[in-house]
Amino acid sequence: MNVGEKLKSGIRNLSVLFASREFGVVYCVTGTVAEIFHTYYLSINISSLTGYWKIIQAIMLSVFISSSLLYFVLTADNRDESERGKADYKRTMLAVNLFTVISIIINFYYYAREMLMNMEELRIFDFIFAVLISCLLPITIKLYANSIHVKDWIENPDEVRTDEASLHNYQEMIDKYLMEQANSEESELQAKFETETNQEQKVEDFGKNNLPEVNIKPFDI
Repeated sequence: MNVGEKLKSGIRNLSVLFASREFGVVYCVTGTVAEIFHTYYLSINISSLTGYWKIIQAIMLSVFISSSLLYFVLTADNRDESERGKADYKRTMLAVNLFTVISIIINFYYYAREMLMNMEELRIFDFIFAVLISCLLPITIKLYANSIHVKDWIENPDEVRTDEASLHNYQEMIDKYLMEQANSEESELQAKFETETNQEQKVEDFGKNNLPEVNIKPFDI
């Protein structure tokens, strides 16, 4: 396999990885970690406790509130057509929407306090883009609801191994396809080369067999 085919194979594998449910979890966890710091900032400022208890309470609240959105996003599943399944999905999406709004408000509070309330000079321009981030982060996490389906992995742990095997098989199929393409192109080039060689040989043989013999004799002087 040449360098170009290896590059194509690597790009395909990378695309499959980025579009996988597993990588969707990575996206959501990354966004949740970013949310935790904002929630901690809010919790530490409104807590009535002092000392280490204040810090402990702020950490617990920030982890709980931020991870709640992550939990409901990962468990959202509308594939169950039963009455109970529909009710669970409706409750889960209600929680997703609720914690999305809460996260937006917390982010808004964080940036408003940092850029408008605690600054001698108002940073209006920066605050406008901060508002976009405040909305973008929770809404992006919310969009993964009903696309990851973690319950499949909880109820059927063998699926994780099956997915890994499928990915391995997919890689083998790609390598096999690329190898067949390379062999096919090589065979075509070989056949073309042999055809051209045969044609040249035929032309050469034709010339030898059909050209008249010319006997050149010197003139008598």
